[in-house]
Amino acid sequence: MSSAALSKVTIPEEARIKELYEQISVRCSRLQQLGQAATEYDKAFKGRLSEAILYLQNACQDSRVTNVVEQLQLLAQKLGLKYQQQGSSILLTSEGTFCFFVAINEARKVTGTQLVLGKDLDQDCHAMMELLRESRYRKLGEHLEALVDLSNRLAACPQKQSALTGLFVVESILMSVYNSGKSTKLADEVLQSPLGHVTPRSGGLPMKLIIFAGPHELLDKQEMRVTDSVPEDFGFHLTILAEYSPQVNILPATTAIFNLASGKVLPVNSQNGIVAQAILMMQLCESLPTCVATIRKIHSLVYGSDQNFSTPQAKNYCELLQASLENKLDFSKNETRVVHLPGQRHYILFPASNSLHSADMLSKISFFHPFAAVQIVPLLRQQLVYNSLVKSCFGSASSNLSPGDCVLCI
Repeated sequence: MSSAALSKVTIPEEARIKELYEQISVRCSRLQQLGQAATEYDKAFKGRLSEAILYLQNACQDSRVTNVVEQLQLLAQKLGLKYQQQGSSILLTSEGTFCFFVAINEARKVTGTQLVLGKDLDQDCHAMMELLRESRYRKLGEHLEALVDLSNRLAACPQKQSALTGLFVVESILMSVYNSGKSTKLADEVLQSPLGHVTPRSGGLPMKLIIFAGPHELLDKQEMRVTDSVPEDFGFHLTILAEYSPQVNILPATTAIFNLASGKVLPVNSQNGIVAQAILMMQLCESLPTCVATIRKIHSLVYGSDQNFSTPQAKNYCELLQASLENKLDFSKNETRVVHLPGQRHYILFPASNSLHSADMLSKISFFHPFAAVQIVPLLRQQLVYNSLVKSCFGSASSNLSPGDCVLCI
């Protein structure tokens, strides 16, 4: 993209785009001068360069249609929302679940927004208004997509208002738990706090809990220190949602049922709860290979016991774990891998069959009480730590064991 092309981009952050363009140009010319010596130099700047390119792409795509009315029409059509224009106001609605109101003046500038979930549950949508004012329609689309997802999850629920009330009460409780143990250090929050690093519901985006991150993610490679910023795809996270359940459940209706600081935990009942054919959900960002023993513990925390626990079909834990790795194991035989460390070698034996390591893929967890969520997060974090450790053992194949070599059996 040339400087002339950039000069045609008419959005509020035009100066920022030009600044990023100049940074890319200067860095590329330096890399050409350095030649082969540029390898490490390039690695240090790779994250920054990717951010700049992505920013430019989004800005240019957002600016193709500058008319806010046309953009909202396109979004409504894409997401299957009902579009209504009443004078200077625009409504985007999903029947029975949410209504997004946008006020526009004669100059077609956004003057106000309102987001209503259910019949009368007003939600903070300041972030969505800022995105409209900055013409960042792709990002606004993410908020609306999340609202459509929530609408689809509760489509068959006849008590949508009650389900949403229960969801918001739980979000409020979890936010209180997070604030009570909040740390100034991101690494401490992600790895040690009861709920990890929590981002509250914002506009259409659900509450997000980042509960684990590996060393390579926690390290700021440019500054060579532990990072204190949270990139968009940082760490392993889960979101708090509500969805339809064929069974009638009692969801929390008051924050008085749980206080972590005082240790107060009250059961949810007809006096402090609300009835709905819905269930609360922890949606994992990706399916997690999880040992059956951990799944059983989670079931006991949610339902109070493991009496009705149905053991999933046994699958090899390591086989599930290696699905995303290039260095595959052959589970038809005992196989040994070697991991090379400075001055030493570690041999790891993967038995052909090991009933103690039966596992299943975990993608979401239903729950009824916020205290269960607080207890489940450490179990998930423990599984993530264990998975990271075992993944590090998938070194190169080796059969050259010598007497006295130390072998770790997985």
